[in-house]
Amino acid sequence: MLYRHTICPILSILSSIFFEEYEYKGLKDIAIATIILNVLRLIKGPYPFLFVYDQPIYASIIWLILIIIIVNTLAYVLIKLNRRFYGRSKSIN
Repeated sequence: MLYRHTICPILSILSSIFFEEYEYKGLKDIAIATIILNVLRLIKGPYPFLFVYDQPIYASIIWLILIIIIVNTLAYVLIKLNRRFYGRSKSIN
């Protein structure tokens, strides 16, 4: 879990800020990626708040809303940082 929850996210954040150019695709993709595979019972989890069949529907909806808010906030910050650092180095060349 050290790699999955510490090292990989740090490397991913650094990579997305300094080395990649990307576009933000919006809420639709986040919602689909978060819930659909669990609803279709293709996967379970990977975290207890995504066990959509083991909790009331309102709990799943609240979790989905919270996840979307958190992910969008993080995406906004990363995009701003990316444009500041990656965009600046790209325009110099």
